Amino acid sequence: MDEISKDENQESISEYRKHLNDSNPICEYNAFSYKSVCNMKAIELWLERYRGFTILEDKRYASKLNSIEVLVKKDFEVLYGKLDILSRLYKKEAYFRQQLDNYNEFKDSVLKLETWFSYQEENKNEYQLFSSVFYDSRELTHYRLELDELTLNPEDFKYTLKYMGIIEEAKAIHFEGKIKSIDDLEVYKKTENTRAYTRRKIVLSIDDFCCSELQVVFTDGRVKHLDNLSVGQFVKVFARLTGGELQNSEGTKEYKHHLYGWRVEILDAKPKVKKNTKEMDLYYKYILPLPF
Repeated sequence: MDEISKDENQESISEYRKHLNDSNPICEYNAFSYKSVCNMKAIELWLERYRGFTILEDKRYASKLNSIEVLVKKDFEVLYGKLDILSRLYKKEAYFRQQLDNYNEFKDSVLKLETWFSYQEENKNEYQLFSSVFYDSRELTHYRLELDELTLNPEDFKYTLKYMGIIEEAKAIHFEGKIKSIDDLEVYKKTENTRAYTRRKIVLSIDDFCCSELQVVFTDGRVKHLDNLSVGQFVKVFARLTGGELQNSEGTKEYKHHLYGWRVEILDAKPKVKKNTKEMDLYYKYILPLPF
């Protein structure tokens, strides 16, 4: 019985593959999906060509199909749904282009810019789907334009990507400082609990009241931001501040905070500040010493 079941299963798989190969929409999809880069025009043409293709909601039609044909039809419906989502995102390019035009018009006015960001926060549903489909923290640009076998052309989403860059960067904190140290690249293999990733740390000396030294961690694709940097350079770092409650080995709860690097901007050498030596001498003489 087991042998018969195995043979029947192999026969079903073979028949299923045959139906896939005979399916015009799936064959046409395969033709453009395996190209190095797929343009949205090809997807739009495919969607238009098969927009009226019979779907399984037509029970009278579905009842005439065998089990293999039903599976192929379901595959088509899932495929159509995914490509329809890409089409909807592509059609939002006009919306994001308008938002960018407004941003460029308002960016020199603090009040208008605040109004612009408030509007984006109230309407973040406009970009939520794009972020859900394509966001990838491992990428230098924070987005990987891939879906299954498809690698999409960034030019088809250039306004959306530029818009998302502004939104993402607005969530980052930034500070200026001199590079004190840059660690070597660390490579971590995949484990049961973590994915494979790369990491590189940088320490900045900040000329603030406390003479702070801040460590910023860059991971995966963003480690490229540290290429060609060297100790002593004056830079502006954009980072995400993350944190939360953790329990240490002793069972005590504590809070940990981290700075994850977003990008780095190289600045001109920091201008020298004139020292008020005479007045500071008075400070050191009469105020700094501790009273006996």
